[in-house]
Amino acid sequence: MRLFAVLTATASILSVGFTGASAARTVHGATRVGIAASTDPWLWASGQLDNAVVAYDLAQSGYPAVASITQGVSAPAGITLDAHGTLYIVNNGNATVTEYPAGQSSPSTTLTGLSDPIGVAVDVNGDVYVTNVGAPSAIVVFKAGHTKPSRYITDRHIQVPCQIFFDAARTLYLMDVKTGASTMAYGTRHFTPLHLKRLGGQPVALAQGPTTGELYEGDAAPGNGFSDRARAYAPGKQRPAYSMFETVSVHWITVGSVGSEDIVFVPAYGTELPIYLFHLSRRQPFAVLSNGLHGINGVAFKPANVP
Repeated sequence: MRLFAVLTATASILSVGFTGASAARTVHGATRVGIAASTDPWLWASGQLDNAVVAYDLAQSGYPAVASITQGVSAPAGITLDAHGTLYIVNNGNATVTEYPAGQSSPSTTLTGLSDPIGVAVDVNGDVYVTNVGAPSAIVVFKAGHTKPSRYITDRHIQVPCQIFFDAARTLYLMDVKTGASTMAYGTRHFTPLHLKRLGGQPVALAQGPTTGELYEGDAAPGNGFSDRARAYAPGKQRPAYSMFETVSVHWITVGSVGSEDIVFVPAYGTELPIYLFHLSRRQPFAVLSNGLHGINGVAFKPANVP
């Protein structure tokens, strides 16, 4: 739990202050524990201080909470889903990753052999990639169906690795607190820096628009003379096109398609701080999901066509 203890200690985030917050629509998720089959798009969010991961139905009015997972969960950090709807939860509290097939609230598999895990991604083969900031500082790979590490990816760009994801071309994207954003192309063994400019003091979050290819970056704390905490970068550009936040601490970002629109989901880290929903290329949120979670360290989008 070393990394998030540091991030929490350095972030002062009990109030939200950015232009446009008052114009956003605020919704409140109602609590309904348990998991039922659904073809609606969902947003999963991990509450580090709640030891829970909660799903919100994005197709229903008010985005109600429709599912909650607590079994096997310990200070959850990054989360992701695979193409079959299996949910992967990084447990920073006990250094494991637990897997939950669609519709299940208890883990089917627990991955071990980690020391301080933060982020998680799954490739098209079902192999699980976990960022580990302890010893060793590496991306730890688990072959599909295996519970022990099969290999460790180390690189000079992997020092304090946080959020990771794969794009459609199977390129692995990484955000590292010390080295910034970088990518590893499929079939290669080393990371190439993206040289994104205007990163803050603790860059931890990175996501990509599935349609436009825009990159979204988030900081857990200010630094380098910049007060903004989340930025958008046009494809292939190193300087941000616009900023999205001023004083909110951001630990994770994800993007998903709801209906015909891509939506950027940016949770604010803190005590019962909300999740902000942005349309692509918009500086201000169109909705604020007031969720009641404490310390959101990860969000994951479930498309409508995934169970």
